[in-house]
Amino acid sequence: IGCAALFSENVLVDVDKKAHQVEEANCRKLRMDDRCRLLLMDWQAAVSQLQRADDRFNLVFLDPPYAMHDLCGVMNALKPLLAEDAIILVEHEAKTFPSTPDGFDLYDSRKYGIAGVRCYPPRREAVRPPDCRRDAQSAENRLLPRAGADGTAGETHA
Repeated sequence: IGCAALFSENVLVDVDKKAHQVEEANCRKLRMDDRCRLLLMDWQAAVSQLQRADDRFNLVFLDPPYAMHDLCGVMNALKPLLAEDAIILVEHEAKTFPSTPDGFDLYDSRKYGIAGVRCYPPRREAVRPPDCRRDAQSAENRLLPRAGADGTAGETHA
């Protein structure tokens, strides 16, 4: 994930102000200010804003609070933002598996200590109809960042 961020444009979304400040500082330290767009808002507002801008993402990283076990709402909301070849990576507590909506098939699952990471490429028909798709070659890779530290259900990352 980190290597992809070095060569692409990144969108970082967080509702938690302290986490947002850390993200700002990290972008400055890494000299990635020109490649990072930071959004201090909940995931619903961020998805809405990104849809209005007609953004598309090849890689989405979701790091919701571990207590958030139902990811159907956030993953369904992301569908219009996904490029044809998109992948969603979900971090979760290793001993639990969040529920996901139809239209996403588990591709891979790994455990790293107490954390688990699952990889979900959406089924093509689940992303958007062919006449609405933007050319995946022209879509830039972007990341939506980690969830807020306050435990709310809205801190998404693409």
